[in-house]
Amino acid sequence: MRPDLARATDKSHSKGRGLAMTAKKSARKKASKKTARKSGARKTTRGRAGGRRRGAARERIYDVLARLEKELPPNLARLVRQIAKNLKELERQLERQRAEGERRLSRLENQIRTDAAKALRRLEKAVGPRPASRRKKATRRKKT
Repeated sequence: MRPDLARATDKSHSKGRGLAMTAKKSARKKASKKTARKSGARKTTRGRAGGRRRGAARERIYDVLARLEKELPPNLARLVRQIAKNLKELERQLERQRAEGERRLSRLENQIRTDAAKALRRLEKAVGPRPASRRKKATRRKKT
């Protein structure tokens, strides 16, 4: 445990300050929640990314590239800028391809639904009850 936290939690040294500290922290948390609600921020759900937002990894990559650019000499900094530019272009292309794939999939799903509905109607028509025949029975002729 950190020494500054040990002091605050130790009963002989706290003299009532522990409650004040927790009240401040909870007030701060409530204020940040209100601010998040006002700004329209959404809660993230835990998914494959382990609770992180979808673009969190992307942001970290760009942060690292920006930091590298500042630390490296100018000739290498240009290379880092070019890498970042190429990465953004690749992301744009991937997003475009993903969107096109979703559109194509949606069209195929709609086509399959309509074909299945047509086949089901034909099947119901083929299996369904037949209307009574309208033909009259032939009358027997008497032999003369």
